[in-house]
Amino acid sequence: MKKLFFVIVLTALAVGAANAQQSIGLRVAYGAELSYQRPLNDNRLELGLGLTSWGGGLNVVGTYQWVKPLKSNFSWYYGLGAGLGIWDKAFAISGLGQVGIEYNFPSIPLQLSLDWRPSLTFVFYEGGGSSHFFPQGVGLGVRYKF
Repeated sequence: MKKLFFVIVLTALAVGAANAQQSIGLRVAYGAELSYQRPLNDNRLELGLGLTSWGGGLNVVGTYQWVKPLKSNFSWYYGLGAGLGIWDKAFAISGLGQVGIEYNFPSIPLQLSLDWRPSLTFVFYEGGGSSHFFPQGVGLGVRYKF
């Protein structure tokens, strides 16, 4: 089931990447995720597919981000989103926030970002469920813009 889920999400990312002005790359925090950003007017949608070090499984995250320009190719952003996780003997649903800063290189299609993404996660184990607050620390993103 994990493989099918992975294939579906990768297919969705590839179809979305066929449109103009997106970015794709890697975001590293407590694990690593493939990150895809699609502009929506002045804001954007970010989708992530990754593996976590603390859950030992596959996570899918989506955030809507409000992007605010700063000086000299810098922007800051904040957003709200949700996530799903399939871990060993567990399933998770998350509500999350995100705040960060990014730099878009003017002469090459590269974007660097630094952000914080806390989440409130409900984990459903085979024998019951529980909720957790995951501060998740700071994430570093490197993306190619096309």
